[in-house]
Amino acid sequence: MSHEAGRRAAKPITRRESHDKVMELIEALPRGDVLDAQCGEGALAERLRAAGFSVSCCDVDLALMKAEGFENKQVDLNTGRIDYADASFDYVTSTNGLHRLYNIDNALREFARVLRPGGQVLISIPNYSSIVRRMRFLLTGTVAKNIARHEFKQVSRAPRARFRTTLTLPRLRAALEAAGFTVTLVTKARTQKRAMWLSPIALLVKVLAPLIYRKERTTYGLDLANSPVVLLGGHHLIVVATSTR
Repeated sequence: MSHEAGRRAAKPITRRESHDKVMELIEALPRGDVLDAQCGEGALAERLRAAGFSVSCCDVDLALMKAEGFENKQVDLNTGRIDYADASFDYVTSTNGLHRLYNIDNALREFARVLRPGGQVLISIPNYSSIVRRMRFLLTGTVAKNIARHEFKQVSRAPRARFRTTLTLPRLRAALEAAGFTVTLVTKARTQKRAMWLSPIALLVKVLAPLIYRKERTTYGLDLANSPVVLLGGHHLIVVATSTR
């Protein structure tokens, strides 16, 4: 058996729909240099390269990489510096990785540093504020099974990856703005069927929240947290932000 025949293909370490939506968005943009940060096995990097982008990678655990032909540099995005020069890339992609960090602020500052002026970052995060997960929290006290586990299910060998946080969209927006980004798009990977059954409750939340928390509307980021794309969205949200530096 040849090496190529015996090598397992790279797979997304997330739902494939997140990769599909990121690819849909980035394929509409001019071709350029992409850093796939927290690249995992390299599944998205392969798709980006096939679409005509020049792709480099980084991750905390280089042993995860299954794709071939990519420069892949080790970095702990919680505290580390990405080993690429300033203004090296037109785009940064980060799919389902930021909620695995305890310090997203460092990661976003590094994304801003390696991006060229006007560069864009495309991020996917779990949609912890969906009406489905809010109802789950009401009934179970937790938003997700992996958050409830004492030991998270891991694909990484790196001890620093043994972490999850319930990263919400308002928190991500605040961190992006502090790092020098402007959010230009928030969309969903897909709509959950269960969310549609809960749409009357979602409507009630959207109407009542700004009335009850009118003084804290900005603090809570209700414009994002209770937007239809979040309340009725699926498992993941996609955020696109442009560097203003």
